Amino acid sequence: VYGTSPNVVYFITDPDCPHCKKAESILDKLVKEGKLTVKVILLPLEILHPDAKAKAVSLVCNKKGFKELMEGYKSSNQCKTGKKKIEDNINFLLNELKISATPTFIFPDGEMKTGVLSENYVIGKFNPTN
Repeated sequence: VYGTSPNVVYFITDPDCPHCKKAESILDKLVKEGKLTVKVILLPLEILHPDAKAKAVSLVCNKKGFKELMEGYKSSNQCKTGKKKIEDNINFLLNELKISATPTFIFPDGEMKTGVLSENYVIGKFNPTN
């Protein structure tokens, strides 16, 4: 979880996804402005990014956050807990929610949207009158 705003968005991301990196910088700005809280869910898509799963596992194992995700953090720590958490994410997101691309956003109204979203779109989900 990154941020303390009551406006919460779930951000499904792959640590090595170039489009996710663009989205991360937009989200980072909104969090720093106090406008958003981001709940990150890691979904490494190994077929596209062979190193992403190891990065995702090490982020979980070493209890790293959004800053380290943005920086491409990776360690050799591949703990059982981290591996299970990432496997559970992959199974749930791919099989239950049918999410197969990153970045994907899930908003409080239930909308799931894939792709890099504009700052105005994201914040507009919380301030519909603007």
